[in-house]
Amino acid sequence: MKNESVSVLEISLHGTRVGHLVGYQGGRNVMTFDTAFRDFFKTRRCTPNTSAS
Repeated sequence: MKNESVSVLEISLHGTRVGHLVGYQGGRNVMTFDTAFRDFFKTRRCTPNTSAS
């Protein structure tokens, strides 16, 4: 097993934690989304604007 140094950045939007961006020393980056943020968008439904102009 190889030991690698990592950097972690917490991502937030308007004070709400969205997730974390993890950067590995070897160049790989991984974005993980916070469960509460992900579940919030699962419950939302986008509806197109159907009003006539």
